[in-house]
Amino acid sequence: CYNLEKGTHFERLGLPRDYDQTLEARDPARNYTCRFETNVRLATENKDCFHVVTTRCRPLPPPPPPGEDGFQCGFDTLSVDELFKGNMPDWLPDDYATSTLLLQYYEMKESEVEQAKEWLHLYAELALYTKKQTDPFMFERSKPLELGKVVVQTRGVVDSLKEVELLDNAVFFITFKTSCGDVWKGIIRRTRDGIPEHLSLEAKCFM
Repeated sequence: CYNLEKGTHFERLGLPRDYDQTLEARDPARNYTCRFETNVRLATENKDCFHVVTTRCRPLPPPPPPGEDGFQCGFDTLSVDELFKGNMPDWLPDDYATSTLLLQYYEMKESEVEQAKEWLHLYAELALYTKKQTDPFMFERSKPLELGKVVVQTRGVVDSLKEVELLDNAVFFITFKTSCGDVWKGIIRRTRDGIPEHLSLEAKCFM
């Protein structure tokens, strides 16, 4: 969430299990390490997919003066674009390349997939996790994942990776292969409610 908003490349150095987390992250591009505070929860609003919501993701600031703790609001689902609510799509429609509906489709170039592989791998892993969450050993054994075709569903026309990264609301259709040779199709819906640091990711996966 923070990397997408700020254009940084922080990588977590640990993975606490609580919703409210304080962790260390390092940006290898700048050789810089800092502590982050995050709030991530498993949402239950949509039952047909795996749904993760982030409502805080920021470098850890100095402690505020007594009595000035900031108020942390939850994710505002009512503010999400209506075209990106409800049940998740099953997969790309057959005529997606010639669609003239409100929703448009952009197929990412191989060079763009390579450039964005850090967060696309995260999306693919999240999708695969929906099928492997009861077997952590097999989930880890399936990595690293090899990304294939990536198509992005948007409200308007986009023409570049930069525009894709700036989208508040989008659905990513990702084909990927596991280290075991299995080919999967992952669907990840990314939405925002207009509040900084807030991000919702819904995921589903099938072969």
